[in-house]
Amino acid sequence: MLLAGYPIAARQRILEASADFKKLSKAGREVLLTSLETIASDGYATAKDESVAGTDDAAVSVGSPDTGVHAAMAIAALSFRSKAPRRSELATLLRKCASEIDHNAYSQMHRLKRD
Repeated sequence: MLLAGYPIAARQRILEASADFKKLSKAGREVLLTSLETIASDGYATAKDESVAGTDDAAVSVGSPDTGVHAAMAIAALSFRSKAPRRSELATLLRKCASEIDHNAYSQMHRLKRD
């Protein structure tokens, strides 16, 4: 999630320095790069049964260059409680929370600068 938030050139430099990335096959690298591009474009990542079997997972990045905050926030919800996948619903809720955190961090940062 965090890596997807970097500009493409910076992301590429980070990956090229990664021993794990170098170990991937060409196809594995392409899958990872495509996944990172999708996450960057969508603004969130989703998965089924990734953290724990029977869960819908969603993750978003938190922060911006203006606040200096760069983090990720994720949630896993039990999928058997609803018939429809909840991943996009969870991502929407997480994006709202991330936006509030970023807004509060920005406000707090400016208050500290004034004091």
